[in-house]
Amino acid sequence: MLAAMARRLARPLGLLLVLLVARTALPGFSSGLDRTLGEGAAALLDRTLWAATWLATAFLLVRALDVCVWQRRTPHLPRLLTDLVAALVWIAAGLVVVGRLTEMPLAGILTTSGVAVAVLGFALRDMLASLFAGLALNLERPYRIGDWLEITPGTVGQVVEVGWLTTRLLTQDGVGLVVPNAQLATRGFSNFDHEGGVWRDQVTVTLAYDVSPARAERILLAAAATVPAAHRTGRQPDARIVALGESGVTWTLRYWLQSYAERTEARHEVQAAILRHLYRAGLEPAHRRLDLFHTRLRPPAFEHRGRLDVLLARSDLFGLLDETDLRLLAAAARRRHVPAGEAVVRQGEPGSSLFVVVEGVLDVTIDRGQGPSRWVRLLAAGDMFGEYSLLTGEPRSATVCARTESLLFEITKADLLPVLERSPELARAMSRILTARQADRSSEVPSTPPPSPGGEHGLLQRIRAFFGLPGERA
Repeated sequence: MLAAMARRLARPLGLLLVLLVARTALPGFSSGLDRTLGEGAAALLDRTLWAATWLATAFLLVRALDVCVWQRRTPHLPRLLTDLVAALVWIAAGLVVVGRLTEMPLAGILTTSGVAVAVLGFALRDMLASLFAGLALNLERPYRIGDWLEITPGTVGQVVEVGWLTTRLLTQDGVGLVVPNAQLATRGFSNFDHEGGVWRDQVTVTLAYDVSPARAERILLAAAATVPAAHRTGRQPDARIVALGESGVTWTLRYWLQSYAERTEARHEVQAAILRHLYRAGLEPAHRRLDLFHTRLRPPAFEHRGRLDVLLARSDLFGLLDETDLRLLAAAARRRHVPAGEAVVRQGEPGSSLFVVVEGVLDVTIDRGQGPSRWVRLLAAGDMFGEYSLLTGEPRSATVCARTESLLFEITKADLLPVLERSPELARAMSRILTARQADRSSEVPSTPPPSPGGEHGLLQRIRAFFGLPGERA
């Protein structure tokens, strides 16, 4: 390190020593120079060497400050401040040289230059304001290279360069912004990359008044639970009511992010998840409407069964049933409200029912016997689980636990039995679908139980035996 410092100081120090030696040796050659080059040549050379000596001294001082002071400070001072100090050193040396060469007193030079600076400063007041604002910003360092700043509402860019007069930013659309430092110092800005490192973003959605607060909060939190970016900071999202308007109740889903760079994609994922969960719950964002009634309306009934048959019809397992059977099956299903953190089923326990997720998010895990349980997949609105136990009576093959407050419907063997008795051929179709589904899951997740022995035919026989259905006729 000392060797590097010496190398950087060698050139200005050598230059200064050469000039000092030349000035020292000049008197011995004065008479010869005057005879050779003319009267006054030695005096002109002396003044030139004197001026060069002062400039070489300024050069050495600037380099010494850079090597011995600025670079050894932790943290390093802003480059703008060090450049200003260097400029002051050069200006001071220049004033001394001008005063000596013109034989004017330094006070007179300062007075004359002061008037000129005043006139020039008035003409360049905006530029000087940006210059000193840049100095203040570099000293206080409210932002750094790479930070995301919001200059005006809706105008956000990443800092790529901080100059003497301006700060340059680049938006996510690739558009460059040049902002005067005076504007940043006087009007203010928002820094999304402060020392805390995390900040909260939000999206809003308006729901109808017939959606209860508990249900709306459950749906919104379930949507946020499916977006990894909303949980990366470790802080949990929340949902709050912000307004009661003509169209409905305006909700805000708030979540934490680590960087502004992921804001656009995170907002897209969160809003897409909200629409997906609302769609599966049979809801949609509220819109302006005008209702005209000629008679008194009955109080609305909040019922989920009306869309349970729709969810069943969309599934490959129950999509074979007609509308009558779907409505009967939905009417017989039992509603289950599961708080967050509670297990719906546990691996290895007996079971003979299937669950349909109407609202909420659940985690599926498998106990491997040694070590922690393995997470398999996430269940959201519209998904179902437990179909193998429903059709065969086998113990549960995995543990399903509610990540958020969830609403489920349970369909038992007794609910499905009348449907299979009326249409025995459905058992074959269900065995074929269930066999294909087990094969797919076994290939994706090795810990999943293997397909039933005997394949589709063996599973069909087990379903018939479990439900007491007659076998095939010869």
